[in-house]
Amino acid sequence: MNQPTGADDPMLGSLLLLSRALHRPVPSAVLLEGLPPEGQGMTLPRLFAAAARAGLSTRLVERDLDDIPDTSLPAILLLHKSNPCVLLQRCEHGRFLVALPGWGGGEQEVSREELLAQYSGHAVFAQPALPVEVSADTEPAQPCQSPVAAIGPSWWLHWERLVASTLRVMCLRSRQPTEDVARVGG
Repeated sequence: MNQPTGADDPMLGSLLLLSRALHRPVPSAVLLEGLPPEGQGMTLPRLFAAAARAGLSTRLVERDLDDIPDTSLPAILLLHKSNPCVLLQRCEHGRFLVALPGWGGGEQEVSREELLAQYSGHAVFAQPALPVEVSADTEPAQPCQSPVAAIGPSWWLHWERLVASTLRVMCLRSRQPTEDVARVGG
């Protein structure tokens, strides 16, 4: 069975363009590895799983085009008729630089009006995922035998702080400002 390419599947093509724009280019075979085959192409859940394979953290947002922050670019814009594109940057004079899948990664500058006419109001934001560092000599955590062992010796320090704070508040409340003392005494 042949693996789909970015030219065959617009959603996969957008993910390939996005990963390249974020300086994490990954072949489509790696993105699709381990994902169950689907006849209708890449769906959003499959896109998120494939993005994780590329080392990207993704989320689907509902956002007006003008409310997408520049710090979230590049982003996949979901257009009408299930066509995505990758919004790369804002240009001068209300124009946007987009990459369309199936064009071999070609970039195109489009007007705000053209993009708004096609934009569904949903986008996929992505950023490089934080690396999880796991040491080879790390042992798995063992369950605690008692609740006291779980909080360890630090509970005493927290208890002392709580008592000290409570006593301080009580002392401050017992003091009355000099104006109140003058009224009560006079």
